[in-house]
Amino acid sequence: MLVRRRWAFAVTGGGVKIEAVLFDLDETLHARAPSIVRFARWLYAEASLDMPEAEFVATVLKRDERGRRPTEGLYTWLATHFDLGKTAGEVVDAYRMTAWDRPVLYPDARETLRRLRALRLGIVTNGGELSQTAKIANSGLDALTDAVAISGVLGMRKPDPAIFNEICDRLGVAPACCVMVGDSPELDVAGGRNAGMRTIWVERATWPPGLARDYDASVTRVAEVVQVVERWEGMTRAP
Repeated sequence: MLVRRRWAFAVTGGGVKIEAVLFDLDETLHARAPSIVRFARWLYAEASLDMPEAEFVATVLKRDERGRRPTEGLYTWLATHFDLGKTAGEVVDAYRMTAWDRPVLYPDARETLRRLRALRLGIVTNGGELSQTAKIANSGLDALTDAVAISGVLGMRKPDPAIFNEICDRLGVAPACCVMVGDSPELDVAGGRNAGMRTIWVERATWPPGLARDYDASVTRVAEVVQVVERWEGMTRAP
């Protein structure tokens, strides 16, 4: 039986001390669109399609929905809707070669993690074990973080508080001492908030009309997270 520990946490003058910062992976640290574009262009070059390349790429990007759909469905859809001359399994291999093996991070991702290294850092991501593990390892994010929670490994997904509790256990911190950073209002912001964390919304997705804007800060670039955390904790960090 899994037993959750009873957390004791430090309190500073302004409230609970921040001990860890958690990041979503896709569309927060990892730029998914460039990988999808490279994948689509590779498929187009390998096939003989009766449509312009730009139209095919745009169609694949739209179908992907910034990773909101299960990627396995994208593979099957491509193999059945287009004359690619490939099975769904071969489409998977193509995606693995073009996207997983050469993931693209947002330009400020690595430097942001380096500047936050005085704190414990984690990644909380929905996705398959193979894809997310490969992207994290091949981008070097594993060397810049202390723990990872992948839904496909754990059998739990954001916004379920259980996956946030799991990453807290791995980092050895209380949820109240964590900041959750992500682009998804539902999965990252609401999920982190419901788990008892402070939240920072990275403004890369449209905020749903019916969802309360209940976040502690919002940023347009991941690099701005450093200034937000420093302001909260009164940190002074060299540029």
